[in-house]
Amino acid sequence: MTLDEVANHAAHMVAALRREGFTTFDPNKAAEDAYCQHVFDRSRRGKKFLAGCTPGYYNNEGKLSQDKTLDAYWGPPLKYFGMLETLREENELLVGFDLN
Repeated sequence: MTLDEVANHAAHMVAALRREGFTTFDPNKAAEDAYCQHVFDRSRRGKKFLAGCTPGYYNNEGKLSQDKTLDAYWGPPLKYFGMLETLREENELLVGFDLN
């Protein structure tokens, strides 16, 4: 499901770039900073759950940091997919990108 959603969004992005006559795009600094801040703000979510898990890859072998980091995820998949769909519906696919 996740790969389907991401592939669908990527196809919409490519179509929008072609429609607008652009061949390259990169996130601009403001968009990158906003995304990183969102991830950072959410980074402690789920740490209580991970702390109770058997030591392994996801909790640094049981040595889970309680500090905020940039290793968190955006949010639940359906919420993330909804955000991507909103970008498509509101024609904001190329917002936050430097286009050439």
